[in-house]
Amino acid sequence: MTTVRRFFLSLMIGLSLMVPLAHLSVAAEQESFMTDLDLPLFPGTLEIEDERVVFDSPGGRIIKAMASGKVAALEVYDYYRVVVPSLGWKVSQNPVPDDQCDEESLYCLTARRDSEYLVITISFDRQTVIRYSVTPE
Repeated sequence: MTTVRRFFLSLMIGLSLMVPLAHLSVAAEQESFMTDLDLPLFPGTLEIEDERVVFDSPGGRIIKAMASGKVAALEVYDYYRVVVPSLGWKVSQNPVPDDQCDEESLYCLTARRDSEYLVITISFDRQTVIRYSVTPE
């Protein structure tokens, strides 16, 4: 992702989270993004590179990624509920089907953009674990 795109993405995220303008330049410099997704990592988490799967097919792309850190699961969920719509995803307000979220998840967020579905599940196993999944419609 280009530096300019990251800056504007960080700016949108900061504004959507009501961060004071004085802190936006610091947030833009410190924002970390997923390797293959245009989603920011929740502050205090790290992407687990060994868990990343990327598959591009004629039907669309499939991306599976994971991050973890010693952060509060509810804060992660609240963060992505604000950030995901600011990136063009339409968050589903309907109950999430059981086949999209595993039983161990504390929180699950689903969204749609163009012809792709995004599922973010948040669970806890000694630390908060965030799983990201993008699949074609």
